[in-house]
Amino acid sequence: MALSDCLWLLPITDGQGDVRLKRNGTIQVLQRFDGRESQWPPTDWDTYFRADPRNFLQLLEAEAGLPAPMTVPSSLTATDGVSPLPSRSQNRTWPRAG
Repeated sequence: MALSDCLWLLPITDGQGDVRLKRNGTIQVLQRFDGRESQWPPTDWDTYFRADPRNFLQLLEAEAGLPAPMTVPSSLTATDGVSPLPSRSQNRTWPRAG
């Protein structure tokens, strides 16, 4: 049995659909969820990181034959001035590796 470091999107039922987000590889639409033929070429992560994330995901959803969500949660980017890490003044201690 082989292991794979991959987020694999498959249909809930016995339908069609196969999208793979490989951690050390590419983003692939191998089979659309609506049964049509996929035109999505394997796309490396650098392409995603350089793209507008919402636009890229809209294209991926459309190419995978997935319905677009009615609402999308708000998000912050690193340039919003909000750090995901606590400041030193919050006196948090981090566990030591070991």
